[in-house]
Amino acid sequence: MKSNHIRHSTSIINLKNHMNEAPKRLALNATSLSRYVQQFLSTSKGRDKFMALLQYSFDFYHSCTKHSNLLYIQQLVSQNDLKCYVVAEKFKESISQSRKIFRLLFFLDEIKGIQRLIKQNKPLLFKILAISGHYSSFMYYVSDNFLWIIAILAQSKVLQKEIEARWKQRKNSFSQMRIIINLLRLTILIIFRENKENRILLEMTKIMTQDTSKKLQNSLIKLRRKRRFEILELILSILRFFMLTKSLKMTGYQYLDPVFVATCGLVSSGLALFKAVYEKRIFIQLDNSSKIESQINQKLLPSYQF
Repeated sequence: MKSNHIRHSTSIINLKNHMNEAPKRLALNATSLSRYVQQFLSTSKGRDKFMALLQYSFDFYHSCTKHSNLLYIQQLVSQNDLKCYVVAEKFKESISQSRKIFRLLFFLDEIKGIQRLIKQNKPLLFKILAISGHYSSFMYYVSDNFLWIIAILAQSKVLQKEIEARWKQRKNSFSQMRIIINLLRLTILIIFRENKENRILLEMTKIMTQDTSKKLQNSLIKLRRKRRFEILELILSILRFFMLTKSLKMTGYQYLDPVFVATCGLVSSGLALFKAVYEKRIFIQLDNSSKIESQINQKLLPSYQF
């Protein structure tokens, strides 16, 4: 009975300590998160991902309203009397144009990517697919930068709208090419990683030293983490494939409902933002984390003493 009482008292003390530490941990994590989000949105890629989510949110609302089955909504849209519909369309177009500024000179990253791949010792098939993907991305970003300039000239009536439409078609074609290559590359990578995981699991069933077991476990964790991100990227590529199939009017585009395509855009932009944030590890170790923690401790300690 006495030992049970001691264990019960110890658990209460541990619970008190945990309750004392919880607000400090929460405050530290919230501070780290806000700092990281600020850093993430200060980059052009971070702002582009965030703006993409806004753009496809307006596009989703616009598409749902335009293709609504409700008669009174259809009448309002046809008469251009639904203000929210008009505002959503304007916001969608405006954000689409502003995002082109964030993607300015992105093609330089693709050149660096090709240079890194040439130096790496990887299988020939993987190299060919990866270089082809970088080339498609390079052409996509170049045509996107040209499209931004052409769109400004078309709005100023220096160029015809047909030229803008042709460049947009060209840009989407390079994007679709990039996605198809990416789908092939990711499928091969996922199969390769699954086979490697199976070999590691088979190796772990054998008798081995503790150090070897730890190394294999670490390799398995890294492989599974990479494979999860590759599966997420594969899902993103499939969603974007549907979107571009509709835009380019490829075979079977008539079977894709506009609301479904808008949903693909909204989901893919949300997943892309999540992937970009999570890949960079939201709760990163900040250089001055100990300083922040001591400041939070000083502020919270008087309030949470029993």
